[in-house]
Amino acid sequence: MPTAKVLEVIDGKSLMISPRWDHNNKSGFILILDGVSTPARDEKGGLEAKEAHTKICQGKNISFTGDKIDLHRRLVAEIEINKVSVNETMRELGYRT
Repeated sequence: MPTAKVLEVIDGKSLMISPRWDHNNKSGFILILDGVSTPARDEKGGLEAKEAHTKICQGKNISFTGDKIDLHRRLVAEIEINKVSVNETMRELGYRT
């Protein structure tokens, strides 16, 4: 599993990381949580989703796996912090697809 540091929590399901991820001759700095759906930042509940995600991830070291890249060139990933699933934690908070 690749590892990275979370530089920024963009919203309730997107993270900017370093170093960049590489997959199938593509690379980038943004991961999106697989199986998690949150309101956009400017929608009702979007700020709360971002705050929850920030509390879990900001500044932490993560492990991640993923094999899909979405239309915005983000790697769709399962993310763990100390072997605890961030995806599942966010789903438990009610952010499901």
